[in-house]
Amino acid sequence: MSLAFHRPVSWWVGDYWVLLPLLVLGGVLIVARLRYFAMLGSFAVVALGLSVAHGILSSLADVAQSLSRMGIHSMFGFFGLVMLTEPRTAPLGRWRQIAYGALVGLLFSPFTHIGSYYFTPEVALLCGNLFTFLSNKRRIRRWAGAFA
Repeated sequence: MSLAFHRPVSWWVGDYWVLLPLLVLGGVLIVARLRYFAMLGSFAVVALGLSVAHGILSSLADVAQSLSRMGIHSMFGFFGLVMLTEPRTAPLGRWRQIAYGALVGLLFSPFTHIGSYYFTPEVALLCGNLFTFLSNKRRIRRWAGAFA
């Protein structure tokens, strides 16, 4: 099919604009049911804030392009509304959830790097999962007791 129409294969059901309403509706239902508004908000503020800051530092015209690239043409929506809010990997407690969202948002930003290593969204989520694991003192005591 892609050879006939000279278009890359990406999603067999439809275009991004077909997926967007389903993503927003489903994501809002998930966030509302789990009450993860603060976690999603901290993720969005940090990730989009870094994009805006980078755009302002390079040039004012890059701000709109950077936000467009981050919000519409990336997996930002799916990542924030579905993957970040997974209940089994999200921390318990409001402040831990806010810190978790901010940490993942910081590492999710395409402008965050350590030396020449740039974080992928998957690695950002894994770092957030490590934060969740380490922030639960009861779980750490249980693991320490198992290896003692």
